[in-house]
Amino acid sequence: MNGTAGKSRHRTPGEGPGYRIASAKEPGQEEPQENDCGFFCLRPRWANPLANRLSYLLVYCSCGLVQGMWYTYFVSILTTVEKTFKFPSSITGIILAGNDLAQIFFAVLISYYGGKSNRPRWVGGGMLMNALGCLLSALPNFIWGANPADVAAAMSGTSYNASISAADSTSASLCHLSDSSLPTSAADTCDSDITLGPVILLFVSQFVSGIGATAYYTLGLTYLDDSVDKKQSPIMFAISAGLRVMGPMLGFMLGSFALGQFVVPSLEPTIAQKDPRWIGAWWLGFFVLAGLLLIVSLLMCLFPKNLRTASTVNQDKEEVMMDKMMGSMDEMHTGSRPAEKIMNLGGLKESLIRLCKNPLLMVMLINVVFAIIGFIGYFTFMPKYQMAAFGQSASKASLFSGVSGVLVTLVGYIFSGIFIKCLQPRAVFVTGYSAIVSGIQTACMFFLMAIRCDEVPMHGALDGNQQFLLTADCNAGCGCTTTMLNPVCAQDGLASFFSPCYAGCQTSSTFNGTTIYGNCSCITELQGGAPGGGIIERVATATSGLCELPCGNKFIYYMVILAVMKFVGSTNRTGGMLVFFRSVDDKDKSLAIGLATSLMSIFAFIPAPIVFGAVVDQTCLIWEEKPCGGAGNCLYYDTDKLRVYLHTAVIIPFMISFLLDGAIIYLSRNIKLYGEDDPKKPGTTNGDIDLGGL
Repeated sequence: MNGTAGKSRHRTPGEGPGYRIASAKEPGQEEPQENDCGFFCLRPRWANPLANRLSYLLVYCSCGLVQGMWYTYFVSILTTVEKTFKFPSSITGIILAGNDLAQIFFAVLISYYGGKSNRPRWVGGGMLMNALGCLLSALPNFIWGANPADVAAAMSGTSYNASISAADSTSASLCHLSDSSLPTSAADTCDSDITLGPVILLFVSQFVSGIGATAYYTLGLTYLDDSVDKKQSPIMFAISAGLRVMGPMLGFMLGSFALGQFVVPSLEPTIAQKDPRWIGAWWLGFFVLAGLLLIVSLLMCLFPKNLRTASTVNQDKEEVMMDKMMGSMDEMHTGSRPAEKIMNLGGLKESLIRLCKNPLLMVMLINVVFAIIGFIGYFTFMPKYQMAAFGQSASKASLFSGVSGVLVTLVGYIFSGIFIKCLQPRAVFVTGYSAIVSGIQTACMFFLMAIRCDEVPMHGALDGNQQFLLTADCNAGCGCTTTMLNPVCAQDGLASFFSPCYAGCQTSSTFNGTTIYGNCSCITELQGGAPGGGIIERVATATSGLCELPCGNKFIYYMVILAVMKFVGSTNRTGGMLVFFRSVDDKDKSLAIGLATSLMSIFAFIPAPIVFGAVVDQTCLIWEEKPCGGAGNCLYYDTDKLRVYLHTAVIIPFMISFLLDGAIIYLSRNIKLYGEDDPKKPGTTNGDIDLGGL
């Protein structure tokens, strides 16, 4: 807190002199100060020394860590949620948009009004909103639960029909040629579609969590920046970012653990986690996150409106007393508080106009929007891509998504903070390096797109309308459906089939826990021994599960390049944050973050998952058939098309961001990053363009 902070302090109702006189305060009782730790009237003196920068940094980073855990955990379980409630990836994008709609509606208001109040309490209240959002996210599992057919398929290794016996259920997945005893079709036992209810509840949970996240991102960092010397800001930003980077990793690890448990923990399924029919306990981690969020929110609320420093404690007491005396005199004469103390929309409008006229800030925001479109879109669907393109299970895909590059990202944050603090490079150097980072990340995306595994094809063919047909002459009379994926692998490992039925298999047996299907009319093998030395074509067998992808070390190469991209990006984070804060006046920092949050939500966070979800859906070959009609979630992707479409959708906004970096270099040439020792030119503010420097 600087020396003039107390002069602009806003009194809340109950702090005015009139209230204190009426309350008949006990002799010797002291009035709680805004710089004291605690809740309301509970402000013990012994807690005041804890109101320091280090304590706040630890609590703030803890909030960020749990916040990061929450977001990446939700991303890690999305594919399983799609499978559980039968909706496509484009709906996933709409669910995620709930978080950003909340930020659009509340970011500017929270940043403006919260910035003039006790910011830590606003952040703590936001964490409580996040905890509520977590509990709402878990509710669909307890209201609707897992689909009984999915549970039965995992338990028996076959599709499920409640109207038939277990033996008939096993028989239902086989080919039944002209068999009138075929079990009742799924359409005859159609239940109402339950997709809409879970989608609405998940959307609401995201909206509630978005309100909470807004306070953290718009107010928490400015409170830290206002409490440290300008020269110390880079290292403080680096430490906070470095500690918070552990959150996404822990979130993916929590997701990996939860998805490794069956959706009904009391049951022991007979299928492996890599089986596409496996459904993990996606709801489990939300209770862990809710508990952690409750703890950090209570700790954050203990901090005062302004942090104490040794040089300002005495001065702050004098300013508080003067502020109260002046407020008392004003109220005695006018009967109301001073007009300048009251927050009003007029001041908000003036501040917004001032920010919108800042050319550097505006170009930086546009640049960040395009960069975030690429990052959010890619990392939202990265676990799905790893499952489809590299044959990873949902649990392992979540784990690899989290641990890839975490250590190097942490090193990048700390290194960049120390580098900027020690060498204090000019703003042009910082923004120029940002352009280099954008170029490297774009190049990494081209390399990632080039990595592919040799695909084991799904048996089928495209028709004239580019629709993938599973029905062929060998299974035409089997009565097969795509209600549930139950894949089998041909005996030679060269082709997968959607189900034993589509492979034309008419018998099944179990050997050492593996289901083997026989008499499969769509799978043949050639053997010698025919009369005259000819070749005999025999009907072959199949085993349960998709065929293994011949991938070698290509997934390792993919993870290494991904780690390089994350490391390079992390070295730019501290410098970019510093330029952003120095491009606006100190009084506008909270509002600038609020404006940035709103713009990024409108133009990046909301459209990116929706657009990328639609892109991913375009690569789907086989959609689930809902019992009541219509398509559910995608069951099988064209992995080559998914690889090209997904990475191209990232490269385009990355290249636009790279071009905008050139304008930022030009506009940032007069920015002063390190406080009073680097004085501004007369008549020039950080956000203005000084034409004399040309």
